Amino acid sequence: METGELRQKIKESVSLLEGYRGFSPMVDEAISSLRLIDDCVAEPTPRKMEESRLRLTRLTQEIGPYRGYVPLVAATLDELALWFRQATP
Repeated sequence: METGELRQKIKESVSLLEGYRGFSPMVDEAISSLRLIDDCVAEPTPRKMEESRLRLTRLTQEIGPYRGYVPLVAATLDELALWFRQATP
């Protein structure tokens, strides 16, 4: 997937999660993490890659029970995991 497409999916996921802000502080953390990851996708550096990879791992674990409720976000996280695997030598 191209960077532009991936960034668009991230933006769509953030937009979707905005509607769930009042449900849990975890949602705010997810939005913050997705924005940080988006910055990494736009301009990857070793430091950004490391921090973003850690946040992606945490997000993937946390979303587990909710994947069916937010399939767009789950699919975006799957795409990001693939992007990180391909970006790592």
